[in-house]
Amino acid sequence: VSLDLLVLISGPEPQRTRFEKMVLTQLDEFEGSAVAVLGTPDKHVDRLDKNGHRIVSHLNASELEKEMARASLVVSRSGYSTIMDLSALGKKAAFVPTPGQTEQEYLAKKFSSEGKHFSMRQGRLSLSEVWSKSGSFTGFKKRSGDGYKHALNQLVAKLS
Repeated sequence: VSLDLLVLISGPEPQRTRFEKMVLTQLDEFEGSAVAVLGTPDKHVDRLDKNGHRIVSHLNASELEKEMARASLVVSRSGYSTIMDLSALGKKAAFVPTPGQTEQEYLAKKFSSEGKHFSMRQGRLSLSEVWSKSGSFTGFKKRSGDGYKHALNQLVAKLS
């Protein structure tokens, strides 16, 4: 079973909660299939919203990988480990860097300028716009080996 949109909510507070509120409000208008992972492992939420979108507090690594694999588009922060997961699976993403996290802002801008992924500031988040523009970027190409890992490690070294 395929999934249109997987939204991974994360980041330090209060930015995580701001991101969550924006996403949950906008999911009310999203007509495709969606799962939102709230990034709150200490809470126990697993429910369907009024449109049948799954809202879950946390997924273990195996469950998260399955959801990522079946999603057409992943909306997430542009953190290093998330990018590594997305590249390993060959996924398309829309990055919403955590405000003030310069490395996330840099990576989101870089992949956006290369036409690989869409990027949007948190304060301007629009799930409908992200979804409508998802066809205009290529996403990661699934590759064997460590090509992206090597490139990202080089990039992180430059930032250090």
